Parts: sequence; C-alpha cells; structure tokens
Amino acid sequence: MPDLLNPEELSDEQMSTFRRHFDSFDFRKEGSILTTDLGTVLRACGQVPTEAWIRERIKVVDPDGKGIVEWEAFLRLLKQSLVSGNPDDELLESFRRFDQLGTGQIDSSQLREILTTLGDSLSPEEADELISDADQLGTGKISYESLCRTLVYGPD
Repeated sequence: MPDLLNPEELSDEQMSTFRRHFDSFDFRKEGSILTTDLGTVLRACGQVPTEAWIRERIKVVDPDGKGIVEWEAFLRLLKQSLVSGNPDDELLESFRRFDQLGTGQIDSSQLREILTTLGDSLSPEEADELISDADQLGTGKISYESLCRTLVYGPD
C-alpha cells in the first residue's frame, strides 16, 4: 500500500491518479477546477476533509473569490491533507464503532444511513453508488477495511 503520509515522495502512479481525478472536474480544460468541486475532488483522491477545512483552504487558494483552484494549488492542498493524519486509520476507527459484533463488516443499509446522515454526508445517490461498488457480490455486507482502502487509496 502506498505511503500517502510522505507527500514529497508521491509516486508517479499516485500523481497520475490525483491528476486524473482533478482533470475529470476541469470542465473548461484550463488546468483548474471550481472551488465548489474541491471537496469532491479531494475525496476522490482518498481524502476525508471536513467542510470547515475546505472553506479555510479555499480562502488561501482563492483569495480574490474567483471560484477557481489551479492544479498546483490543488496539489499543495492535497499534500496538506495527506500529512494532516492517516485517513485510513481514522476511517477504520469510525467504522469499527458500528461493528458491534467485531466481524469486520457493516450492513449496507447501516452504511447508507451513516453516509447520508453523519458528518459531511453524501447524497443518497452518492451513497448508493459507493455501496454498489463496495458490495459487488450483493450480499448486503461490506468489509469496511476493504472499503476504507478503496476510499483512501483508490480501487486496486
């Protein structure tokens, strides 16, 4: 598993993945994304920023309020997010709290409720898409360790 806590040594594969996510929101193909998409792109890169963290960083990267984040500024923010804590450990601990039997799995309906109601919640559609990807066998049970790895490091 890549060491995401050393952002100065991002692998070519990581940089390519991050750039791909960034570019997927660069609708004008000008090397920038809208500030309103910043959280979504960071999350696509495996980060778990809070809305407050995002708002504070937008003030830094877009001080004139144009609503744009350039690639280099995004990369700096991503690196800040990477060194601010291990999201894998934080996510695992969060899911463990809901795993009362210690099975390493979470029920898809419970996961949907968590994703759509707690913290920086997802829309029902986003939650359903994530759950569908995580429960490819359709068992209704999701390994939260596997889910966390996918969320943080991307699909295998």
